[in-house]
Amino acid sequence: MSTQLNEASVCYIGYIENNPVCFFAVLHFPHAQVKNFKKGHRLVVLPDYQGLGIGHKFSSMIADMYLARGFRFIITSSTKALFFQRKRDSRWIITRKGRVTGGTDKAILSGKKNNTSRNKLTYSYEYIGA
Repeated sequence: MSTQLNEASVCYIGYIENNPVCFFAVLHFPHAQVKNFKKGHRLVVLPDYQGLGIGHKFSSMIADMYLARGFRFIITSSTKALFFQRKRDSRWIITRKGRVTGGTDKAILSGKKNNTSRNKLTYSYEYIGA
């Protein structure tokens, strides 16, 4: 993950009592057959607020907004907590499970590779709503 955002990103900030606690960026996702994809591409929750489900709730709210506008909404993540939240939430379906990129699966799963998303299990989800 880098600190750079695509200039076409639409960015959202979530606040609790006037304090920013989470950030989510969304991009149009070009696809040869599906013209109405949006993709969440950066979800960040400040450390003091992690583990409370804020990222899941915030991204679900944004996804619901895009679904209401006629878009399909997808996201890919390597965050274990997000995986378990999405798995229990019927509004999200897992479209791709467990791809690891870079290095060998054995080295990555043993934790011997550096800590980037390229060296973690990733899952893709699509928001289908209620």
